[in-house]
Amino acid sequence: MVYRLATRQQCLLSPDRPNHKYLNFLIMQEQLFELVKEALEIEDRELSLDDNFKDYEEWDSLGQLSVIAALDENFNVVIEGAAFAKINTLGELLAKVQELSA
Repeated sequence: MVYRLATRQQCLLSPDRPNHKYLNFLIMQEQLFELVKEALEIEDRELSLDDNFKDYEEWDSLGQLSVIAALDENFNVVIEGAAFAKINTLGELLAKVQELSA
């Protein structure tokens, strides 16, 4: 899956027309990061869209179930096991959540 995120400069808000898509993206990104931190009990790390969350020390099968359940509870999206297995980075996870939320 190829996803492309706009740069900050491309998404600057103009005074006469706010970019609501970018604002929604930032809100969803922050919610996803908090959800992952809580599900995996991460306290001392800043997350990035480029992070391979499956490489986190806290990642295990229980962590996977916690993240999937939290996505369902917070975003009302269900990612099946086969689809979830193809997702590696937080950016890919965010793109999938956005796709299923649309």
